[in-house]
Amino acid sequence: MNKIITTVAMTMIVSLGFAQQKQDSNSDFIGKTFDYTIENFHLNLQILSDHQAKWTYVSAPDNQVGKTETENVNISKISKGIYQIYWTEKDGSNVVDIFNLKTNKVFVNFTLPDSKMYNYQTSFKIIQKK
Repeated sequence: MNKIITTVAMTMIVSLGFAQQKQDSNSDFIGKTFDYTIENFHLNLQILSDHQAKWTYVSAPDNQVGKTETENVNISKISKGIYQIYWTEKDGSNVVDIFNLKTNKVFVNFTLPDSKMYNYQTSFKIIQKK
């Protein structure tokens, strides 16, 4: 009986440890707002949580300034200070960005509904921290 109780207790401790580790894994990414420009689009990307981000056009062609959207996202920590974030927009566009917090570079990749693919590399500034 003591062996069963010990096994259950150890399992709970290990599970709590993994849950805490997962919760902390994106903590240096969440809560930041990134400011960067690709082509004619100057935007801010605010990481709201593990599952949501909000982008806003600071400047953009075709009177799109101020356009904003909150997206359901997936975030993965690739290594210390390097994160992948991806989502599908309402129009069917797929976005995959990789942020390197060590070099302040972002690799922006997206595919439009017509299957045209784009990729860019640019620098970013962090304009808001948690």
